[in-house]
Amino acid sequence: MGFAVLPNAQTFKNDHQDGKGIVLGRQGGFLLAVGLVKAHNNTSLAVMVRFRKGSPTEAIQSKLKELPTFKGFAGRKTLQIGAHGLVTGWPYAFKKPTPDEVAAFVDEVVAELQGLALPFCGKCEECCSHDVDDVTLMNRVPGYLCVSCQSRMAADKKREQEEYNNRPANYLLGLPVGILAAAVGGTVWGLGISAIEAGTNSWTPKLHFIVGFGIAALVAWTMFKATGKITRVGQGIAILLTLAGKFWGDALFYTFDVMYSRGAHISLNALSWTARDSHLFQFFLKLVLRHFWTLKLSGFERILVLAGDLASACLLFWVPWGRLPKFVPNFEYVGKVPERNPQRLSANA
Repeated sequence: MGFAVLPNAQTFKNDHQDGKGIVLGRQGGFLLAVGLVKAHNNTSLAVMVRFRKGSPTEAIQSKLKELPTFKGFAGRKTLQIGAHGLVTGWPYAFKKPTPDEVAAFVDEVVAELQGLALPFCGKCEECCSHDVDDVTLMNRVPGYLCVSCQSRMAADKKREQEEYNNRPANYLLGLPVGILAAAVGGTVWGLGISAIEAGTNSWTPKLHFIVGFGIAALVAWTMFKATGKITRVGQGIAILLTLAGKFWGDALFYTFDVMYSRGAHISLNALSWTARDSHLFQFFLKLVLRHFWTLKLSGFERILVLAGDLASACLLFWVPWGRLPKFVPNFEYVGKVPERNPQRLSANA
């Protein structure tokens, strides 16, 4: 495509996918970035087209959605459109798209944008007054930003960060909400897994492993919403509550599993319990709590699940729902990037 290769650019990397390295260039007045993306075991080709702010995004989306390449089910490409551009993904399972197929796809998208989206005009996309020919990555996204706007944006974001840091954290509200979320999440987990596995002599380690992420997300999201901000102290509390919620759910499961394996079958619905059912449950719950760590560590797979529980809770430091927000943008200077002319390339070929 004749684009510049930026092997260390992480334009398509986010919390759910890894995308290291792009090719970057211009075409039809727009900025284009193309790279390979991997999300878990799924791979795709990602294409970002940046246009000028003020473009009619709804009209662009309607027009592109009519293209056959974005219709159908098998091999359908994804499309996300924002105020400053679009990102499309081309999933593939075994064979990567060929360079000619990629170029044809890019040409098709750019052709539809012509006359509709606003191209860059050699000016800073923020102030529209200073001449800018060099590309800068702002938080890994390519664009045209003058030095003055970069300084202003950094100062504005720094001020926002200071205001956020000075905002008081409402632990009096956040802590009870977090405890409630942990209790609800753990109870739902314990009753749900008991309905599936209790008394069956079956155990699914993967299910017990991944549920910790869900409880961590529930606790952190609700607690920090109530607290009003994310702090180091809040992160520590959320980690402890996540573990408490997961372990409470495990205790419920162990209780019903021990009961059912000994022929003491009672309903999972506590509202339907008789006095005998209640006393029976309390007896086995106390028994399980006394031997909880013996049950939790009985076997290599259960030790791995415990490690997963600890990892799920500690991931709060890095995942979106629990990490400290970053305000100050990161700017990386790229310089001039080559412009692609499909007609000229075809003629040379």
